[in-house]
Amino acid sequence: MGRNKDLRKKIAGRLRMIERHEEKIRSELSKPQPDEFLIAHWRSEIEAVKEKVADLTRRLERNWSDMATKTAPSLSTIERLLDEVQEWAGRVQEIRTRLNLLPRGSEAYLDLLPDLDVELDTLGLKTQHALEALEEFEDSLPENE
Repeated sequence: MGRNKDLRKKIAGRLRMIERHEEKIRSELSKPQPDEFLIAHWRSEIEAVKEKVADLTRRLERNWSDMATKTAPSLSTIERLLDEVQEWAGRVQEIRTRLNLLPRGSEAYLDLLPDLDVELDTLGLKTQHALEALEEFEDSLPENE
């Protein structure tokens, strides 16, 4: 699939995701006691997806000839980044396993939450970096439309 067609499909998929989240928010708000945490979560996801749509739109509009001198990441680089994502996902799972062994809300349980926060944040950053590298690699492929 060509780059532009692929980008248009990604944009359309993310716009559908926004619509689904907005529907979830409307549904939750119609309840007698809506879960404000869920609503805030969905709203933050909508904002993140909107940022991604804006990024994809910029990439779609970018003049591809300007990128001819930029070196794209290699597949081995992408694989190494994915290995790091997998490693950090394992760290998150280890903390999750430890949390499952503790009484919810106990001091030991609560002491682990900052560790989980750090590992999830790092996992998110590593995942984003791997995604950006993959997108740069895809952008470097010749157009096949």
